[in-house]
Amino acid sequence: MRFAFLIFKVFPYGGVQRDMLRIAQDLAEMGHEITILTGEWRGDIPTHAAIKHKVLPRRGWLNHQRHANLIKAMREEMTYYQFDLVVGFNRMAGLDAYYAADPCYAARAAQRAWWHRLTPRYYFFAESENAVFGTKSNAHILLLTQKDQAVFQQYYQTPSARFHLIAPNIPSVQFANLNGADCVVYMRQTFNLPADAKVILTIGSAYTRKGVDRVIQGLASLPEPLRSNTWLVSVGELESASTFQADAEKLG
Repeated sequence: MRFAFLIFKVFPYGGVQRDMLRIAQDLAEMGHEITILTGEWRGDIPTHAAIKHKVLPRRGWLNHQRHANLIKAMREEMTYYQFDLVVGFNRMAGLDAYYAADPCYAARAAQRAWWHRLTPRYYFFAESENAVFGTKSNAHILLLTQKDQAVFQQYYQTPSARFHLIAPNIPSVQFANLNGADCVVYMRQTFNLPADAKVILTIGSAYTRKGVDRVIQGLASLPEPLRSNTWLVSVGELESASTFQADAEKLG
């Protein structure tokens, strides 16, 4: 089969991007052909001969305008190449399957000021989400938690048969030959931490949504001397709107 993977951006440290590339690699090993359509690519290019990629233009002054133009370019590619199955890692119309890594946009928008729901940005992203989860869509949805399914169904009445719960999976072979004690020493030396330091690790972008802000608040509330000997290592892409540094400094 010939698969099309649609994803707005491919970054080397994004969890969704890693999952996408791993799924593409697994499908290629099974004998399928995969074409990745994206608007931006950072990092290594897949070396498997069955995986191709194409960076498409995403023009526009505003973020939702760039996304809309990128989707238009993707749909033109889909029409031209007639793929057997189209898998989206961002929300848009025309998908056979969608990998649901982000929370419900409608639920998040409902928590904001009423005027936000009158903006062109809201209309674009709400329409894109409805194109996947609405009752007029036939897209199958891969998601990681039952809780997310309940929220989507609250807003879109999506039939349960279209949801497919999948378990998070990091290939254990990546860690098979690593010595745990050596890794601990390496991490402490890399970040210049005391040998007896207690280390908290968070993984994933989206500073507030992933709860890193709450981890920092919890760390700041620890009693002494535990607080002075506990360190936070946060791995992920630093978003331009993040208040990570300011919050850490404010809490000392």
